[in-house]
Amino acid sequence: MTQGDVLDARVTGDTTQTRRLLAIAVAAGVAFEIGLRGGSTNVIVVAGIVVVVVALLQHGRVERREAQWVLAASLAPALFLAVRSSPWLAASNCIAIVAMLTAALAHGRSGSILDTTPTRLLRRAIRMTLGSLQTLGVLRPLLVGRSTPPSGRITRVFWAALVAAPPLAIVVALLASADAVFARLLVPDVHAGPITGHVVLAALCALLVLGLVAGARADGGHRPVPPGAFGSVEVATMLGLAAAVVGLFALSQLIALTGAGRRLVESSGLTPSEYARSGFFQLCWATAVLVAFLAVVRALAAPGVLALPIVRRLAAAVPLLALGLVAVSLRRMDVYDDAFGLTMLRLWVIGAAVWMGALLVMLALRNSGVGGDRDWVVGGAGAVAVALVLVANLVNPEAYVVHHNVNRAIHRAVPLDVAYLVELSDDAVPALVDAGIAPNCRDKTGVAALNVSARRASPFCAANPAP
Repeated sequence: MTQGDVLDARVTGDTTQTRRLLAIAVAAGVAFEIGLRGGSTNVIVVAGIVVVVVALLQHGRVERREAQWVLAASLAPALFLAVRSSPWLAASNCIAIVAMLTAALAHGRSGSILDTTPTRLLRRAIRMTLGSLQTLGVLRPLLVGRSTPPSGRITRVFWAALVAAPPLAIVVALLASADAVFARLLVPDVHAGPITGHVVLAALCALLVLGLVAGARADGGHRPVPPGAFGSVEVATMLGLAAAVVGLFALSQLIALTGAGRRLVESSGLTPSEYARSGFFQLCWATAVLVAFLAVVRALAAPGVLALPIVRRLAAAVPLLALGLVAVSLRRMDVYDDAFGLTMLRLWVIGAAVWMGALLVMLALRNSGVGGDRDWVVGGAGAVAVALVLVANLVNPEAYVVHHNVNRAIHRAVPLDVAYLVELSDDAVPALVDAGIAPNCRDKTGVAALNVSARRASPFCAANPAP
């Protein structure tokens, strides 16, 4: 075989792979366009995600076994998009899918998801994004000349039409929207406006899928992050100040249990019950800021400083003390729930507080030396977050909110906010009917009906149509 034959064979292989990639991108783009008409919670959107994951797994875009498992695991929250209809779960599932795809693609050829830092993960994600912007380079094998024999006139015409179809479809749709005669000649009974929107959305989705798959090749491996310059004095000072702040808060909670604490509460203009159920969101934000602070301190520390005994003890003490913030915030939300009941926002923030508590425990373990030779906290935190999302999908949180608030109203003889409950999604409809509350819903049609919760709620919605 001559060198020219080898080159022709390589170009032919690249062209064949590119054709398949383009066909997959178009198929996924059409699926997303059709599915997103009815929202994100339907089978068609799930099918589009499955196509993308299969394309990444089968076309050698993700080479490392660990990344392949994360990529395959992203199908778990994706499948729940066809089961649950809650917008809170839909957003959480989509975030989990995007995060898992990003982590898998960013480590598809090198590195480990269980040995990374936020900085390194961000750098890899940026390189992957920049690689995705070079999407048109993937189409080069289709556009350049090649010396291989033709594979058949029909096949060549088909692939040429496939490449030309998306841009020409956009041109046709725009011309049809601009000229009524052209529109009547081409599509006599179809409005051009909706056609333009559908075609443009499908083309954009296909382009995004193509960029996502192409960007998987942009993983350039691990590049060392410049070390920090803060020595033991600076790092110990920062951690000591943080420990003092959190310790002072813990002391204030003990004082609040005494008569002096009650007088301080009254002097602030709050009743004891108002004090007990206030500040939940602020405590959650304070915990999040502390977590970010610890990451900054770690990034600023010079090599070897974090291994010093005094620094290690302080770095472990700060997250352990911060667990008190999580405990107090959860206690205050419990009191708040006793007074006003649960909403999806309150339930989701509770989940965020639980996740931050788990993250603080992991930080304390890592900072004290457990698994100190690897940066496993980011991967562990991501795994806990995905696990919480999957658990939420399994327990149906909207149904839980309905049952919880109804039982609270019955056993404590307090008012029930029916107006809020009936505005929940199809996930809550069976629970509302069990509680004797008529759901305020509309029967789903089209792709929006391709959802398990929508199908279960359909008989109840038909019996109680919205005004």
